[in-house]
Amino acid sequence: MVFSQSNSDQAAKALENELYNTLSKTQHDTPTPPNPEPEKKKFTFLQQKVAVKSKSTRTDAIIALRQYLEAPNSPENVEPLEFYKICPDSMEALKSIAKRYFCVPAFSTASETIFSKAGQVISERRSSLKPKIVNMLIFLYKNSFLYDVY
Repeated sequence: MVFSQSNSDQAAKALENELYNTLSKTQHDTPTPPNPEPEKKKFTFLQQKVAVKSKSTRTDAIIALRQYLEAPNSPENVEPLEFYKICPDSMEALKSIAKRYFCVPAFSTASETIFSKAGQVISERRSSLKPKIVNMLIFLYKNSFLYDVY
């Protein structure tokens, strides 16, 4: 298997876009709590600056991705689902994305679809296709939702 910098950059960009979509959806859904009466504390001007600071969903997505990528690797024997159970609350958006991709379908429809597509790719007219090419065509078909074909 060949790993390249462009592949990792594309994967990071795709994850950043997923984080942006997840964060923008959750930020629109969460109601704003009522502001209690401010207490007399020192450094209230700093708290006001933080409260007034405009939040950018894109910036939050970039920061969350950077925190995830710069975090130390967990040991190899840790199950991915267990990692997301114990990871900090700051990775809540990543948790929801992981749940979406780590889920296992309870039925075999996906595998049946792939076999059906393989039957369409391999026909009498295409009987000389090499297995590697057939695998690539089926892979592209199965992951067509990741790129715009239109």
